This record gives sequence, C-alpha cells and structure tokens, in this order.
Amino acid sequence: MNDALLATSLAMMRAAPMCLYPFNHFSLSGVFDTELYAALVAQLPDSNLYDETPDPQRLAFGLHERKFDRLGAQQKAFWQELSTWLLADDLIEVLVDKFKLPTRVPGANYRYQATAALT
Repeated sequence: MNDALLATSLAMMRAAPMCLYPFNHFSLSGVFDTELYAALVAQLPDSNLYDETPDPQRLAFGLHERKFDRLGAQQKAFWQELSTWLLADDLIEVLVDKFKLPTRVPGANYRYQATAALT
C-alpha cells in the first residue's frame, strides 16, 4: 500500500456519513482500485484456515503473524503488507474519532490496540 492510498482512504472515512441503524457503521466504495481488489481476492486464505466466531455464520482470519505463518510465502507477504496499512495508527485514530470512542477509560491504563480479522 502506498501513502497516497492511505491518505485518500482516510479522507473517505472522515467524509463518510455515519449510519446508526441497526448499529453504528459507515460504508465506503472504491477504496481499493480494481487491481488491488483483484489481488486481495486472489490472496484470500483457504477457508479451512479461518476460525469460528460467536456468530455461527461467520468465520475470521486474524491479521497477525501467528496466522500469517500458516500461509504460503506469497500470501504471507501480501497480508503482512496489507495488515500494516489496515492497522496503521492514522487509520485507528480516524476510526476512534469517527465512532466517538473514548481515548481513555477511567481507571484503565491502555491505548487502543489495533486488531483486525477478515470475516
């Protein structure tokens, strides 16, 4: 991913209207160009590598090294690079602001930890 793509995506997220029903969310179109989206789909891990979630109709593949080690070299490199972009501090800050999340919780001494999964 390049810095221009990240900057464009962050601007799109900031500008996207927040939907409140049935839960707080927003939707973006056109974040990934056609070539990158095709590569993303081509590099999706095999479904047997996904983990169960509390929702029986969803599976998840965590974006962290322990999961990446189960992938082939090309897939691993792709997801390592993409996860760096998806878990970037700038992106997390936009999401915290967008969803009006507290940056501090009384009595807690932590900062948001970026985690993500394909679902």
